[in-house]
Amino acid sequence: MRLIVFAAALLAALPAAAQPPQEVQSDEDIVVVGSPKWEKRIGDFVGAVSGPNGATDPISRLDGPPACPEATGLSVERNAAITKRMRRIASAAGIKVGAPGCAPNVLLIAAKDKKAMVEALKHDYPIYFVDGRGEAVDPPVQPGPVTAWHVERVIDRRGVIVPYNSEARYYELESSIAGSHTHAAVRKVFIGAVIVVELDALVGLSVNQIADYASMRAYADVEPAKLQRLSAPTILSVIAAPDGTVVPDSVTDWDLTYLRALYAGGPFVPASTARSTIHKRMIDVLKKGKQ
Repeated sequence: MRLIVFAAALLAALPAAAQPPQEVQSDEDIVVVGSPKWEKRIGDFVGAVSGPNGATDPISRLDGPPACPEATGLSVERNAAITKRMRRIASAAGIKVGAPGCAPNVLLIAAKDKKAMVEALKHDYPIYFVDGRGEAVDPPVQPGPVTAWHVERVIDRRGVIVPYNSEARYYELESSIAGSHTHAAVRKVFIGAVIVVELDALVGLSVNQIADYASMRAYADVEPAKLQRLSAPTILSVIAAPDGTVVPDSVTDWDLTYLRALYAGGPFVPASTARSTIHKRMIDVLKKGKQ
């Protein structure tokens, strides 16, 4: 387990293209089922996987160091295969990927006891539990066999991390580039991601299913409570699905189209604008798949 390396990579990120995946399903491999409320379903899906950002704040995404995923807690072979697959998903989504051997900043941990693992991480690696201001926060409370969260920082339009004055309780922006109603002056970015999943929840799942689920949790700001109320065709339904439920074998066209639209969009546009653009992009792309 390279937890120490992961922590060091996050610390290094604080002060301051791989080949396309061959295993990801192509558009031709996916069948989109039509529905009278199809476009609304896409909109609801976008809302559930684009985080709690307000209307004016940009959508947060993994925009710090290049993505460098690593899986741990399973066999050596499965860890390596999952790691490779997560790199391919990132590349397919248009996310910068670190060179082989890079210090991991996207960590999937398979553990016997999720709660115990999260508490151990909090004790041994407090750097995993800081907010955009660099202040300590408690681990997120998420029901079910998975807990996932991001390590955050706030950057300005130049890409420079904005320091936070904890005494005065405000960010000290030194850039002369002001924000506007179309582009924010600063935005929150993810410099790392941690996904802890209980081993029992992975029984019967393939390498692709595990890696693709972890990729969506790492590369998007998923709100599990919202997602559970939807019936969207997404790999995010694969964990803890009731017996007999049909689940995807890999990322779906909805998943990959969302990620591509998210990372292709302007990084400083307000969340409301970004969600609208992503929604329209998904409708355009998915409609082609229905023809």
